[in-house]
Amino acid sequence: MIGLEYILFTKGMKKSELARDLNIGRSSVSDWLSGRRKISKRCVGMLRQKFDVSERYLTSELDFDLKTGIDKRIKRSKTIIKG
Repeated sequence: MIGLEYILFTKGMKKSELARDLNIGRSSVSDWLSGRRKISKRCVGMLRQKFDVSERYLTSELDFDLKTGIDKRIKRSKTIIKG
């Protein structure tokens, strides 16, 4: 599992929603998550803005440190929105 897949899971977001938000096909998102295709630089930029994370959090294999970093960023963004 790459970080992007965990971000989608944590936010309760479907692949089809992400594809619509980025104006791309759902199959592209599926290809990224399965490792069949790398995320294009253009889409990495849009994803970085959307989720406020670095490229590492989107494209790296999920391990404990990456999961912890994503959890902290998501918690922080929820706090900012509520606050």
